[in-house]
Amino acid sequence: MPTVIVFCAWDVLAIARHHWGFNHRYITGWLLPGRVPTEELVFFVAIPVCGLSTLEAVRGILERRRA
Repeated sequence: MPTVIVFCAWDVLAIARHHWGFNHRYITGWLLPGRVPTEELVFFVAIPVCGLSTLEAVRGILERRRA
């Protein structure tokens, strides 16, 4: 959760300074405070979950091979 907060704050700052933007063609148009698209929040949650799930799957496979 702390990582999500830090990266969302970073996005809000970058959007406010016009350093970062999103193509409206590829987003739903639903914006969070700070004009952050909901897709960005989903990205910040989904990518770490996928990474951790992959890590645990590989660990499980390797443990079964050792046994």
